[in-house]
Amino acid sequence: MTFNFTCYVCLDQMNPNNMIAISCGHVLCGSCYDTMYIRRGEERVCGLCRHRFGSGLKLFLDEGTTKTSETTYQGTSTNDYLNLEKIKKLEKDLETEKCITESLEFELKEKQLEIIEQKTIALALQREIEDNHEKINRLSKKISEIEIKPTPKKVVNDPDYLWLSNDPDEDRIEIHYKQEHDNKKNDLKISNNKYNNEKKRFNEIFKRIVKRKGKETGECYEG
Repeated sequence: MTFNFTCYVCLDQMNPNNMIAISCGHVLCGSCYDTMYIRRGEERVCGLCRHRFGSGLKLFLDEGTTKTSETTYQGTSTNDYLNLEKIKKLEKDLETEKCITESLEFELKEKQLEIIEQKTIALALQREIEDNHEKINRLSKKISEIEIKPTPKKVVNDPDYLWLSNDPDEDRIEIHYKQEHDNKKNDLKISNNKYNNEKKRFNEIFKRIVKRKGKETGECYEG
């Protein structure tokens, strides 16, 4: 181990077992202390701060202990640095996971709104198909009544009857309503398919969020 203690008198590096401390706190080597104050009997005044002192105190430094302490300190410092870097990386990873989760949650909300919209459209189409069924049945009944008995005056003024009278082709009427019914039915099928696809996508996003939430919780426990 290298000591960085220098004698303020001779400016040489001091031996750890040949150091004298005086009452002001300054240190000089044992050789200079003996020469100046023991042999020559010079006035006992610190050469640095001019503080008067009585006698010096010999210091003994355990080189082995000092080395061990320094090694331990260096090891602790290295571990602290590595732990700090690990914490920074975990914080960065956690921030990335949070951004991804927020993005997925936003996408999930959008899918929820789309599913609600598709479900509303599907229900509206279903009601319209049912209304068309009722209208077809009502017109079929009126056609049958017209065929088997004279038309009453109140029936003549009925809007449905007037429409039928202007276009008495029953086959064409039936084809018209059948086509309209088939179109609505096809629209409903398309809407249902889209609804099911969005629902499937919704479930996939939800599972991904749950998985990421579980991963974040696990990392917190590990930390």
